[in-house]
Amino acid sequence: MGELRVRGKSLVSAEPDLVILSFTVKVFDKEYDNCIQNLNKKVEYLRQNIVACGLNRKDLKTSDFNVYVKTKEDVYTNSYKTVGYEAYHELHIELPMDRELLNKVLEYVAKGHSGTMIDISFSVSETDSVKKRAMIEAVQNAKENARILASEAGVKLGRIIRIDHGFTEIRVSERRYRALCEQSPSYNVDIEPMDLGYEDVVTITYEIID
Repeated sequence: MGELRVRGKSLVSAEPDLVILSFTVKVFDKEYDNCIQNLNKKVEYLRQNIVACGLNRKDLKTSDFNVYVKTKEDVYTNSYKTVGYEAYHELHIELPMDRELLNKVLEYVAKGHSGTMIDISFSVSETDSVKKRAMIEAVQNAKENARILASEAGVKLGRIIRIDHGFTEIRVSERRYRALCEQSPSYNVDIEPMDLGYEDVVTITYEIID
């Protein structure tokens, strides 16, 4: 009695209903204390811009923070000397898919003094239901592949011996857009995001009946 191992794949799409704004604030200064103070000042400007849009400042979360020592090579002494400090503060906030609100946030940030770089990406709030749909379709695809193979090979399928579901193979694709916010009278965007793709893979092992 043999075995038949088949693989099923699925790719389902979902319309994004969340906007994720990721902000990167960067500062350079010769003095460490000045660098941190200026960075904090710019981040506070950003928080004030968020509040001015009617959003909660606590929803603006830190995702990364780094301070780097900047050096320069001295060719005469064959050594490096410190020329200053560069600090980064990365933050993000999730918004509902609302173009008017998105434009309002971008406009307020652009008119502010944070000089932040913005990454705009999109996601789905109900990811569990989308992933479940992808898994179901992957199983259906595996079963159909098994049926076709068995029919063409002239054998009969028996019971299912094993099911392998690789969670690590689930991929969620995001669309990202980048913009530099500088002082300007308005900052209107006209973005129509593509649907997001969710992929899943399942492997089913069948018993073959002689």
